[in-house]
Amino acid sequence: MADTPGFSSLELLDVETDALRDRFPEFVAVAGDCKFRGCQHLQEPHCAVKAAVAAGQIMQSRYDNYCQFHAELAARKPVYDKKKKVESVTPRLKAEA
Repeated sequence: MADTPGFSSLELLDVETDALRDRFPEFVAVAGDCKFRGCQHLQEPHCAVKAAVAAGQIMQSRYDNYCQFHAELAARKPVYDKKKKVESVTPRLKAEA
């Protein structure tokens, strides 16, 4: 990450909350040992990622960043692309004419 003047936020446009965990390679390396296959590494019991953080195998700051990103993604509102919707309707109207 760079310290750039005017840069005050990071947008994770192409990431969903369920896929965020896969963007942290050190999480992927131990996640197979989590009790639950879909573990998000937040509140689930017997989470191997949280255990690795507690053992010092994963940096606490990386886990904190993950938690912050996850919270931001969960709070984001859906964005509807009206232009795409119009584009998808237009060809059908032309085909019917």
